Amino acid sequence: MKEFKEGSFNETILLALTPITDSIKLGAYKNMLEVENQIMEYTFPQLNKFILTDKNQDSYFFVVRMLNLNGGDAFAMNIYNKSKGVSIGKPVSSKGTDAKGNPYREKYLKALREKGETYSTYWYPSPTTSKPRLKISFRKYYKPLHWMIGTGFYVDAIKQTATLFTNNLFKRIRYFQLLLFSLYLLTVALIHIINNQFSSVTNKDTNLITSAIPKIGLKKDPIEINRIHLSKLKTIAEKLNSLSATIIDKSEQIEKNRIEFIRTFVKVLEVRDFYTKGHSERVALYAQKIAQILGLSEKKQQDIYIAGLLHDLGKVAIPDSILLKPGKLSEYEYKIMKYHPVFSYELTKDVEFFKGISKFIRQHHERCDGSGYPDGLKCEEITLEGKILAIADVFDALTTSRPYRKAFSLEEALKTMKDMPLDTNIIAVIENKIKDIYIEEKKNELPSDMLSRVEKSRIDLFEKDVFSGIHRIKSLINFIDKLIDNQIDFYLFMVDIKHLKKINYLFGYQKGNEVINRVVSTIKNLKFALYPSRVGSNYFAFVYTKYDVVKINKELLNELKKIKINNTEVEFFTTFIHSKGLRNGEEVIYLAEMQIESLKCSSLRKKNSPV
Repeated sequence: MKEFKEGSFNETILLALTPITDSIKLGAYKNMLEVENQIMEYTFPQLNKFILTDKNQDSYFFVVRMLNLNGGDAFAMNIYNKSKGVSIGKPVSSKGTDAKGNPYREKYLKALREKGETYSTYWYPSPTTSKPRLKISFRKYYKPLHWMIGTGFYVDAIKQTATLFTNNLFKRIRYFQLLLFSLYLLTVALIHIINNQFSSVTNKDTNLITSAIPKIGLKKDPIEINRIHLSKLKTIAEKLNSLSATIIDKSEQIEKNRIEFIRTFVKVLEVRDFYTKGHSERVALYAQKIAQILGLSEKKQQDIYIAGLLHDLGKVAIPDSILLKPGKLSEYEYKIMKYHPVFSYELTKDVEFFKGISKFIRQHHERCDGSGYPDGLKCEEITLEGKILAIADVFDALTTSRPYRKAFSLEEALKTMKDMPLDTNIIAVIENKIKDIYIEEKKNELPSDMLSRVEKSRIDLFEKDVFSGIHRIKSLINFIDKLIDNQIDFYLFMVDIKHLKKINYLFGYQKGNEVINRVVSTIKNLKFALYPSRVGSNYFAFVYTKYDVVKINKELLNELKKIKINNTEVEFFTTFIHSKGLRNGEEVIYLAEMQIESLKCSSLRKKNSPV
């Protein structure tokens, strides 16, 4: 490892800082159950508070202690479950079936063994009606405590969300349908009147004209043509024409209102992520233009335009922690993101106006070589509309600027698309008309300084602890990983506020918060302390790249002793660990926490030992 040359280094410190000795490790593992109980003691009440305020009775969250990942009659035990009718502490068999008798546990156990995470669908009794309902569950295996943590949702809950969004539209459409029906009845009545008028006038005036023919030339008076009442027919015809025009106008207005509603709804969704602002509208326009070039009918052009507007609708079901995450998604997060075409399909397939286009929406990430998602379809299995949407989606993504890259030129975008497994026949047709298709990117309406502030807020949301303002544990892990990858020598210091729960209980949460803020301020004021982070409710850490660790630890303890509540000193545990020989950030933090736990045990033994 690269070593910082500043400062002296005492070799005896290495002995003290070597990763935990065997005796300490043994003590730490003996206390794993105690650690688990502490986690449960802190976490589960917080979950209960959240659930009490959750108005959705169908939501659920569960924690299971895994006894045997290979399955069996008692492979797991429920230790926390919001779902109705679940027995906590009761062993679970891997041979169990869902509410419709389908086995499903062996499948997700295999995925947990191989990947540590899984997604599955199964039928489960509703917590409100006890009737079987289709559930989508996400499960993650937490190895240190042998926990399986899971959450998810009922499929029909998504459909209910779609219903809420479309109810107002349907009300307006029903009004116009009623109006059209009334106009239809009026039209029928008018036609009936015309028939009667025309019949009576024709018969009467035909007789008049016929009787007058023999008299032609015998009398000087002209035939009274005005008695044929042609003026009445003219009036009726004019009214009928006006009525027909009104019916056509109302039909066109209904369609305009439908499109405008969809546009507005999509804009509301895009507010979550201003970087993709206008993406759905551009994809819709690109897809419509491509369909026009290919000679598709106006009806199909309109359908594919609406499909383009709705193609990313399913992102409403993607958690903010994934959708808005700055930087690269993890493999697991990317898997979740890849479900959004399925969610888009589920939201549209049962809506009358969208049934015909829901299949195209589902296919907008499919690729001709079968590498796409969600169904891995080959070129001949993808609809023409699905292929057009895929090309439009990629084209807009390439020609639009992103925080991490500039927009591609049209030539660069076209070259990139030719190298991708998209439909080459469609690309060949539109290649020479790409300039006619392209919509020049509008400059973002938000000022650049505002964008910077929004981006900083977004990063802080994921990397900073909301209360203390310092880094979260995940951010610290990433920082440590970079140091290790670059072979930079460092120490991790950790501070534990002893009996923080007791402080909150005896003096109130405000005093407890004051202690936390004082600890954070103390760490920030330490010279050369890097990346101050909150790694637990009462655990705080920072990175140190100098070698005078004993001196800095003494300085840290002296400053912490100044923190008092009502003239009573607050107790702390501190430790530091050397990065030598450690593989990643998670290992560094875990070993530091175990050293703190060992210090706690030693303190407890001294307190209880006889004088």
